[in-house]
Amino acid sequence: TALRELLDDGDVAHELSGEAARQLVRHFDARGVDAVARMLASRPEADYARRLAHALRHAEPPTERARTVLCAWTDEGGEVGRAAADTLAALYDDADAACGEPDGD
Repeated sequence: TALRELLDDGDVAHELSGEAARQLVRHFDARGVDAVARMLASRPEADYARRLAHALRHAEPPTERARTVLCAWTDEGGEVGRAAADTLAALYDDADAACGEPDGD
């Protein structure tokens, strides 16, 4: 799709690519969610990665690929890790459990 091409085009401004990611997640079900998750897994520049992580918060339901990629970024910390953690918190009642971390009880 044209949205997927915008997501993959390194010459497109991050704002436009970020909006393409949001639209893919909102309107293309698991295929769109996984396309954004694959891009996030490819380790893009931090500002773009943060936008991708935020776009995934619209995944209803999130895919296994999206959960795995978000958890991996959360483990790394930094601005992208914080964005990933925020997205996980928006998607799951227990974000720690979603990433396989014990709840401490």
